Amino acid sequence: MWKKRVREGYKMMTKEEVLSESEDVLRELVQYAEEGDVTLLLEPLSHLETRVGDLEDLLWVLDGIGSPNIG
Repeated sequence: MWKKRVREGYKMMTKEEVLSESEDVLRELVQYAEEGDVTLLLEPLSHLETRVGDLEDLLWVLDGIGSPNIG
C-alpha cells in the first residue's frame, strides 16, 4: 500500500491504483511531448523515490499509454 497526500491527510492506495494514476498523469504529459515532437524518457527508481518502482511496473504504464513519445 502507498500513501497519497490528500486534503484530509493521507489516503492509502493499492499498487494498481498508484500505477493507474501514474499512467493518467504521464498520458497528459505525453500530449505535450507529441505536440513538440519530444520524447520523454523514464527510469524505474527505488520505491522510496518514485511510484513506478521497477521495470515491470514501468512497462505496464508505458503499454497503457501507447505513445512513441515516451519510453
